[in-house]
Amino acid sequence: LALGLVLLVHLRSWAFTCDDAFISFRYARNLGEHGALVYNLDPFEKVEGYTNPLWVVILALGVVVGIAPEQLAPLLSAGASLIGLGVVAAISAELRGLGRPPARGREAEVRPAFEPIDLLAPGLLVLVPEYVVWASSGLETSFALVLGLAAIYAWLRGKIVGAALLAALTGLTRLDGLIGLGSFGLAWLLVVGLAQRRTLELRRLPWARIGIGLAIFVGLLGGALLLRRAYYGQWLPNTWAIKRHGALLRDSYGVAYLRFWFDRLQLIWALPLLALAKPRHLLVLAPLAAQLIWAWSIGGDFMAYGRFLLPATVLAALTIALGFDRLDELARAKLSSRVRIATIATIAAL
Repeated sequence: LALGLVLLVHLRSWAFTCDDAFISFRYARNLGEHGALVYNLDPFEKVEGYTNPLWVVILALGVVVGIAPEQLAPLLSAGASLIGLGVVAAISAELRGLGRPPARGREAEVRPAFEPIDLLAPGLLVLVPEYVVWASSGLETSFALVLGLAAIYAWLRGKIVGAALLAALTGLTRLDGLIGLGSFGLAWLLVVGLAQRRTLELRRLPWARIGIGLAIFVGLLGGALLLRRAYYGQWLPNTWAIKRHGALLRDSYGVAYLRFWFDRLQLIWALPLLALAKPRHLLVLAPLAAQLIWAWSIGGDFMAYGRFLLPATVLAALTIALGFDRLDELARAKLSSRVRIATIATIAAL
């Protein structure tokens, strides 16, 4: 709750509505008022000039009940960013538990699944504009982020069907959101597969839930694909042409985009923590790397504060938190409780 309050206070300095958001607002208004998913009504042109169909539909529903898109979108963005803080903390707790032997005896009763160190990642996020600024922009950026994070959390909790549904909704909000989710899934298969290669039995896997989840994922995204083809006559969004030609800017804008983000977050100071990485940290590092490669490959974005790198910003904060957890794990064996806590807290503050 305290971190959420800090986010809202910090947001007051960054509150704005991005001009790009009005593209989606116009599509949403025409859909809500006229039932037409187009930008121009006269002349009537079927051109898909957006990449966030779920976001447009939600804003259109707001129009139907009398809420203007420019009023609803910032509220949804802020709400998503607030929820995102809690989901990030929950993911941190889940990732810390991976690869550790289960607690026994009295330790199993008193050892909490959630610890103060899980507040480190969201604590970092509420302090940086790279997270806060997208909480009011009116764009779908924060909304897509929290759906993707929720999908990861559901998967870590073994909620296969829920994870599939959330992943599909992420793709319907921002199709490139599936890049991070896909790389997380591959990393999970590698990490868990290696850890359980001797005990894993294929026949004991929850094939029914896997099948249902796969059907939901393919059904929603496949249905959206067919609807696009039927309505617009194209398989891919019209804006894909811009992303495709962004490859020409990889070595100029693309590189500068990543460098600006890296320097702004001062991640150079966090690099030593990578030396403490364990196999379970690959679940964060793999999607982080994938997001960076994707942003570079399309030549970045013209906006400041790393909109395309918002998932990478969150994953970087999680990487730092997991690094400190590993540092704390090593300190437990060599330092007294008070000295250990004081040392970790001092390093974290610095």
